[in-house]
Amino acid sequence: MIVKKQSGQILVLFAVGLVALIGMVGVVVDGGRAYSDERSLEAAAEAAAHAGTFLMETSWKGEAGNYGSLTDAQVRATAQAFAGYNGWNSSTDTFFLDYVRPDRTTHVATLDTTVRGVEVQLSKPQTATFTRVLGFRIFPVFARATAMFGAALVAGALPLAIDDSCTPGYDTNVGAQPANFGGSFGTCNFASIIPPGCVSGDSVCYQNAMTNGMKPPAILGPAYPVNTFDMAALSPATAAALQARINARPGETCTTFKSPSPRVVWMPVVPGGFGGATVNFVRYRAWFMTSISAPNGFTGCFVHATVNGGDFDPNAVGTAYGGLMIMKLIRSTGVLTPVAITLTTITNPAMRNLVNGSTLTVHTSEPGATCTVLVYDLPPPAAPAPSAAGGLGPKIADGAGNVTWTWTVEATATVGIAQVQVSCAYRGFLGYLFTSTVIA
Repeated sequence: MIVKKQSGQILVLFAVGLVALIGMVGVVVDGGRAYSDERSLEAAAEAAAHAGTFLMETSWKGEAGNYGSLTDAQVRATAQAFAGYNGWNSSTDTFFLDYVRPDRTTHVATLDTTVRGVEVQLSKPQTATFTRVLGFRIFPVFARATAMFGAALVAGALPLAIDDSCTPGYDTNVGAQPANFGGSFGTCNFASIIPPGCVSGDSVCYQNAMTNGMKPPAILGPAYPVNTFDMAALSPATAAALQARINARPGETCTTFKSPSPRVVWMPVVPGGFGGATVNFVRYRAWFMTSISAPNGFTGCFVHATVNGGDFDPNAVGTAYGGLMIMKLIRSTGVLTPVAITLTTITNPAMRNLVNGSTLTVHTSEPGATCTVLVYDLPPPAAPAPSAAGGLGPKIADGAGNVTWTWTVEATATVGIAQVQVSCAYRGFLGYLFTSTVIA
């Protein structure tokens, strides 16, 4: 008898241990699958964010401050298409897109003139395998990415900034800007900045940058300190350096120069009315120098330029206020969390053919979430058969996060335990709840 009892205990312990072992294996296997799916979904989210933002950047009308004929539907369709190219499944996975304003944190639901990028949130359901023994059936994986476009603030520019009051056109005079006091000095003002690697007052370092440009290209901004010279007037030394550039390629004009030309320089653009110890860069413009006259200033014209082997007009409408633009992923704001669902009430047992005799109420963490429910019996070895009863359609969680379904259990429903699966989606994120009831 003792041996039999010990044998029975061993069997019980073996069964418990086997479940635990399968559960641990399941965590590894399903966890690995989830990690792989999450990486794939992240690639899809990044592609979608890039695609939507690129469409916005190429459609932006610069100083006009709008996107022309571009529509919200076009941005969303493009983003979804590129998500699909990278593994997102439109039939099973969720998609959510928000627009982002220049402050990187304020979100807007639809495309308008204030936005400069998009945030994409994706979620997909993953069916558990081994971890089903631990009670998991389906669990979601998530991904999110945000992309924006804006001024690059990087160029092989001269350490000479031009004022935002410059109007695109040929033979535009650029005059000197008196530091901290008024005066009329032409349509464009300028200030010299302290080049990277130089210190304030180091005229030798500054003149080398004037002669040769900033090499390698420097990251300037958005605020940068200014020199004390070349502010109220163009110094003879600076004028000589600029004239040397003109002399290196004589005979060229605003329309006949050959790229690359030392007479075409990238100049940072600053807001109007600058002065003091720093300037704030907002973009770059390509400028062809035609003449130098110290101390009054210089003349020239805004021109096309060749960037990375291709023709590019940094001053044209549609190129973001006439500047060098970049598009990149940025850090998304907020916490990445699934929708939490808890069971409030469920009719148990549920009587067949009792009109509106069954009720299910759940609470979600997100008011406004879209929720669906599946009720199905599991008579082995048949596959799950979702109930077709009326009243089990999609519902929107109310202001308190509650959702209620009321339905009539079909007379043909199988007597026994029925499985109940609730899923809720909000802003592209998914959550699941699994419970059961008895059909009588």
